[in-house]
Amino acid sequence: MKLYGNHEASQTLKTYLETAITTWNGMQFFLLVGPNGIGKSAHAQARIQELLGPYAYSDFLYLKDYTNEMGKTHTIPVELSDATNSVELLDGSKQPNYGIRELNLWLQQSGFGAVKMVLIENIQRMSRSAMNAFLKTSEEPLPNRFIIATVPHTSQVLDTILSRCIALHFDPLSEAEMKAFAQDNALLSNDTKLQEMLIAMAMGKPWMLVRLAQQITLNPELATTITTLIGLLSSDTTSQVKKQQLLKKLAEVWLLHDFIDGWIAYSVDHQLFSTAEKWLEVKRFQQANLNIENLLRYGILE
Repeated sequence: MKLYGNHEASQTLKTYLETAITTWNGMQFFLLVGPNGIGKSAHAQARIQELLGPYAYSDFLYLKDYTNEMGKTHTIPVELSDATNSVELLDGSKQPNYGIRELNLWLQQSGFGAVKMVLIENIQRMSRSAMNAFLKTSEEPLPNRFIIATVPHTSQVLDTILSRCIALHFDPLSEAEMKAFAQDNALLSNDTKLQEMLIAMAMGKPWMLVRLAQQITLNPELATTITTLIGLLSSDTTSQVKKQQLLKKLAEVWLLHDFIDGWIAYSVDHQLFSTAEKWLEVKRFQQANLNIENLLRYGILE
């Protein structure tokens, strides 16, 4: 898919890498900071592919975050035994799983080309012991070895690691960029109301929009649930029980939080200000871990 947004940050990363490779000095560890789903890993992969060229297959190691595919947090350990060197996903497939000591060993081995690169997706997944083990890698970088990591916020990594990297910040996309992304990738283009709502739910994160569209493709009933709710929640006359049933369906597939965020933005865009204010209060209750039954009841009652 075509990359959207954050062109300045992406170009800065490319410039830093090209300079470091040419001069063989300077910082060799880069941290891409920003919310999950805005394309940090996609931008990093594009730059790595450009720089490594035909050697990308052999000299690029990607520690991908399989949290969504596993349905639970995918942590990065210090090391792995032979019995646990792969991660099993919900669909039954298995993918390589790397520990920090395996990463260090890979960096020490000779590459086919002049440079080897690592991309660590969501570095905050490291256990504390793994993070400490990773410190040596960042303290004493090997020549011609480059590490790029992503993280939602700098507070999620140790200060000692932050001091050893160049941090580049990636921002959520604008509404215009999100619409262009959706149109260029034909994401739910046959249903403009649903597309508009999903863009609001994605909150400037294009890859979250992709995941939402994929979920609806796999489960078309979700599209009906969301579009029905758009009409019901702005009406005072619809059955409260019906509203609650539909909201609970979203909660069952872990989309309630995203829907509430999207519904607030959608309400503001359509000048439903009293509705937006009410659901902002619902969001506050949600963050306070209010019982879901009471949360939904508050949200649908006038």
